[in-house]
Amino acid sequence: MEPGIFYVNLSDAIDLENKIDELAEAKAVIYDKRDGGRVNLFSIIPHLTTKPLYATIGKTPQIIYPNRKEWTYKPSDGYFIAPKAPVFKSKSIVITASSTISSGEAEMSFINYYHLAVTVGDTTAGCNGAYNEFSLPCGYEVRFTGTEILKHDGTQHYLNGYAPDYPVSKTIEAFKSGRDLCLEKALEIARNMGYE
Repeated sequence: MEPGIFYVNLSDAIDLENKIDELAEAKAVIYDKRDGGRVNLFSIIPHLTTKPLYATIGKTPQIIYPNRKEWTYKPSDGYFIAPKAPVFKSKSIVITASSTISSGEAEMSFINYYHLAVTVGDTTAGCNGAYNEFSLPCGYEVRFTGTEILKHDGTQHYLNGYAPDYPVSKTIEAFKSGRDLCLEKALEIARNMGYE
């Protein structure tokens, strides 16, 4: 975008691996998570840490009685992300939206808990975890959440999501004039970031 500041639109980035060294040495990198992604942040997160990062808590209900009687939960198998070279010197900024959901929120759980990046935009969807599904005779597909995902601190994730460090509200005026307020805010933050 300007000297030392890079922008990565994760929805159509295709050759990120060949840019890793350049991103590692940048002043700041803005990762745009608003439209999902061909590339996800799990390819970047290992470069943002020098220690293993452990996943959030997931619990699958074990149901044998009706009406929520005597539910028990099976904890999910934990996993971690190992650090990977090069460790980025660049500061990271992630733009999120209410459409950031599922695996995008798994990525944001690491970003949020381990303070790996500054976040800008809107609160994520608050809907993550494995789902159950079945087909009705009329042809409809029914899906519902099958795993209770908690945040790293044990609090509820469902319907809460991850709030950004810098919330940005969309306006009709900005839309009409073609302005991207989230990107403008991210760029402002990036300009004020320095090397440690």
